[in-house]
Amino acid sequence: MAFFFRRFRANDDANEDEGDEDEDEALLADTSDSSGSDQEEQQADTQNSTPNNHVTETHPQGIYDVTLPARHLYLGELDEDNSSQRTVHHDNDTPCLPLLYLRDTIVFPGETLPMHVFNLHLISLLRNALTSNQPVAICSDLRNFDEDPEQALRRPNQEELTVLGTTVDIMGFREQEQSEGYHHGPVFIVRFLGRQRFKLLECYRKLNGMMEAKVKILPEQLLPPKPLHLFTCPAHLMSSANQSLALLRSCENELQTLPAERLKHLQRNLSLVNATMPVCQASLWSFNQIDFHRLREQVKKEQQFKTFAGKENSAKLPEDVVSLSYWLSRQLPAETSCKLELLSINCPTRRILRALQILQSYTDLCCQVCGRTIAKKDAIFSMSVEGPLALYVNPGGYVHDTLTVMDASHLRTMGRSSTEHSWFPGYAWTIVNCRRCGDHKGWLFEATKRGLKPHKFYGLRRPSLHFTQGT
Repeated sequence: MAFFFRRFRANDDANEDEGDEDEDEALLADTSDSSGSDQEEQQADTQNSTPNNHVTETHPQGIYDVTLPARHLYLGELDEDNSSQRTVHHDNDTPCLPLLYLRDTIVFPGETLPMHVFNLHLISLLRNALTSNQPVAICSDLRNFDEDPEQALRRPNQEELTVLGTTVDIMGFREQEQSEGYHHGPVFIVRFLGRQRFKLLECYRKLNGMMEAKVKILPEQLLPPKPLHLFTCPAHLMSSANQSLALLRSCENELQTLPAERLKHLQRNLSLVNATMPVCQASLWSFNQIDFHRLREQVKKEQQFKTFAGKENSAKLPEDVVSLSYWLSRQLPAETSCKLELLSINCPTRRILRALQILQSYTDLCCQVCGRTIAKKDAIFSMSVEGPLALYVNPGGYVHDTLTVMDASHLRTMGRSSTEHSWFPGYAWTIVNCRRCGDHKGWLFEATKRGLKPHKFYGLRRPSLHFTQGT
């Protein structure tokens, strides 16, 4: 997305004076090693050729082609790595893998992660991973940076890394000897794809500056399928047992008295039920609550986000329980703590149930800083075939977890609009901040062609939002 927004354009100096501190804090994400903030503020004169100049943004009806954002065309032409020798680790394996970390960003298996890497140690790490066909371990750094986040890579043993993370494979890459305007030196442009969850056992920084971690690959604990025949307690026996239990309790409370033979008959009924229950493994109702097809329909109902795409471009739900659980977790508009909770769950069925519970409880999207309402849950819509929530990267290497909404309130624009490095080809972006506190909330996207639908929408930074729960 053209997120390096006005911060990197010298011709917006009149608008950058206000709220510089808030904007700098909002644009953190330690994926690069910059030589200084002064260089970042230079005008991006060399970024004059975007990879989506010759892309058709619409269908014949003027509806936006939602497959374009998922292709991350702003990265340019990448060398696709289609190696058939990718290393797939077995459950509970403990390999040593090269380690990267992102600020306040959780990556799930199956999720696309684009990055611009400027740090020479990290570039060397990625080269080694490509040569050895080895996956890379990625986790999140949850520190609240009080200084330039790029200093984090120079401060060993002070990272507050999450215990859980995801291995990723390099799907495409391009290495440039000279970056285009924002940093001096080489840049490694890469597109990752999440593969397996892991638990971080230990990590250390090698003498060459690269970080390595020993991880444990976490298993997926599948529930047994629903049996064809369930042994259940007969309905007439359960009814008799309930009546017997009610009468016995009445006698204990001295509400009524019964003959000794009647009491003996009631106790015999209860004994029969108690003897039958051990073979009643589970009721049909219990299995129906965790049935995959039922859960899939429930996910489909809850995820009925508005979309301007035709049926051929609509996001298709995965056909297996593991992939569905990760798909829902990726698309869940939730805070980082909730994302980590979902990543920690080993059972995909439980993961789906928990994600549905979180999704159903949220009502409003509010500013993380001042608490002012920014958007309603109903305003969320899908502008990409991958769904309403996706990871994008700007030319400076900052990764943004971006949620698309049709309408938002209490925001003000800053600077002029630009089509440079737009995550959504055919749309120009403008920075938007919270009207009350000035915190960077995301971007306003407006169509550059008449008749393109939707005419405008907002891309909000997920970490900058607080999701309120209904009562």
